[in-house]
Amino acid sequence: RCGACFAADTKNFLAEDEKGFPIFRKRNVDEERRLKRVCTGHNWNYRELLDYVHGSEHPYDPSSPDAGKIRQVRIAWASDPTLRSRGQSGGISISLLRAGFELDAIDSALAVARRRRSDGYNPFAAIPFIARTESDLIEAAGSKYAICPSLKLIREIHDKSERFAATLLPCQTAGLYQLMRTELPNLSEKLKFIIGPFCGLNLEWEVGVALARAAGLAPREVDEFANRAGRFPGETRFVMRNGQVHMVDRTAHRVLYRTHSPVRCYTCTDYGNELADITIADAFLKNEKREWKYPDGAGYLVARTDRGQSFIDDACEAGILESEPIDEEWFNERWAPSFEHRKTRSHNRIHLLSKCGEVPKLDYSLPLFDRRFAYADTLELLLVRVFHNDFVRDNFLRWWLRSASTGATKIEKWLYRFLKGRVFTHRADDLISPSLFFKRITSKLKSLRSH
Repeated sequence: RCGACFAADTKNFLAEDEKGFPIFRKRNVDEERRLKRVCTGHNWNYRELLDYVHGSEHPYDPSSPDAGKIRQVRIAWASDPTLRSRGQSGGISISLLRAGFELDAIDSALAVARRRRSDGYNPFAAIPFIARTESDLIEAAGSKYAICPSLKLIREIHDKSERFAATLLPCQTAGLYQLMRTELPNLSEKLKFIIGPFCGLNLEWEVGVALARAAGLAPREVDEFANRAGRFPGETRFVMRNGQVHMVDRTAHRVLYRTHSPVRCYTCTDYGNELADITIADAFLKNEKREWKYPDGAGYLVARTDRGQSFIDDACEAGILESEPIDEEWFNERWAPSFEHRKTRSHNRIHLLSKCGEVPKLDYSLPLFDRRFAYADTLELLLVRVFHNDFVRDNFLRWWLRSASTGATKIEKWLYRFLKGRVFTHRADDLISPSLFFKRITSKLKSLRSH
């Protein structure tokens, strides 16, 4: 659902469903085959795309948890305090797009907004739009954490722009290059750079509705929704029609990747947006006192291509970004566990899901199943299946938010911390065996009862 097929649909075979995603208006075997050529859900021509972007000499080992091609990596943040506070990862992405306008490098940018109900929009959905001025970019500030068919605007931005940039998730970046290779070869002349975040998993927009209900709020009364608002690292925020503001602990998000992520995300191997020119990730770093090292927000800024490096240098020289150098080897070591889970172990999940016929076609040989993680990956997919049941998911979310609150019982607080740290981790590399799980639970319950 990246939107690439909309851009390739020159014969009007596709329509939009109620969520804005593609469905066939009429069926045609030849046209379906052509549209699937650009579909990153159907085809994952990753080796071909790496050759197209980085050259055939770029090594790629699908079994290696490396961070991909890196020309330079640094810690950076927006020099504008407003952009730094409103944007994710220190406001880097929004500042780079701003730099594109200020330095006369682009005349438009493909971005994503989330708008208010009072303005006539669904406050939970992410909406692609084309920014043509610096002021337009304010709409794009902040994380959306919602699936969005951004590429459906590619033909419009191609036809009405001479030079443009795009902020894209890994699947969207791949889809854009699929379009360039098959349908829009002259697009590459106008595209100046792609900025993209690391992307472990994405979420259906209905997650905002589910969270509101779990928090005891009426979704129809929510005027504005933000996944990460306020001081770094942010909290989930609901602004109601009457002006009241409700916040939810952001760490409660850990369970949402099991309740509201598509199965396809679990088979994506591009955690680090390796095809983009510039990639960004949050700098969740603490100092010796266990305080946030960058309390106003900052991010890892990775240049993957020459043009990405050149543009970052220009933005820093212009004073739009501030940055500090970091060691590339340290960066790779720090991120290796995450890349192992979201890049290399994706192949384990492809093995497991292939029995259900739910996997994309790869253009390279599928690595052997890594039995070290057999239990963890099987359990993770089982959790996804279990929590895709509406009754289970909704009732669990109510308990989950209650357990994260100050009114939770001692048992609930302990179980919440235990599940958050051992089961609902972002990397899920610490999942424990069933026997050890129940042994620890039983032991803790006995301890609490004795007190």
